[in-house]
Amino acid sequence: MESILVGLLVSQNVMRPAWSQPSSTWQVELLPETTISGQLMRHLTTENKNFQPMNANFGLLPPLVEKIKDKKLKKEKLAERAIKDLGKVLE
Repeated sequence: MESILVGLLVSQNVMRPAWSQPSSTWQVELLPETTISGQLMRHLTTENKNFQPMNANFGLLPPLVEKIKDKKLKKEKLAERAIKDLGKVLE
């Protein structure tokens, strides 16, 4: 799944100049840091001398403001926040 995501995002960013955006203004567009996809892209694009591959996981996400002990509820809240933030970017 992670490989498909990265392939799609890379191809979108590589093709952007050909779709009309001048190359002088082109830059890689990252997804919100509150999404697992956004965090995976940051992991790949941040310099690290001891780089290690990373799989998608909720541990990549910044913590919620509220502390939630129930794991299922916590994951639901993290997913809701990610969807909300992703919606803002896609508008």
